[in-house]
Amino acid sequence: MSGSEVLAELNEVIDRLAGLDPTALAGPGREALVVGLFAARDRLAGVAASATAAWEASDDWAGDGSKACWARLALISKCSPTTARREVNRARSLRAL
Repeated sequence: MSGSEVLAELNEVIDRLAGLDPTALAGPGREALVVGLFAARDRLAGVAASATAAWEASDDWAGDGSKACWARLALISKCSPTTARREVNRARSLRAL
């Protein structure tokens, strides 16, 4: 299965989650949703860091003439340069572990 296929499935699940009405859930169900979403966010951040570390190490990001991985990430993801630097630095740190 390709990365784009897995991302399509992830987006479908996110769409289903976005369609939930948290106000319609009972207290424990609402709490479980919040806790589960935070755990999933943290897991996804780890997956993103691993992929970012592999991308940075490959130099694939330099194909358009970019001088820094974070600069290319900021450009293609439309995040701020500060956020891109932070994410690439985090990925690099995790790769070094």
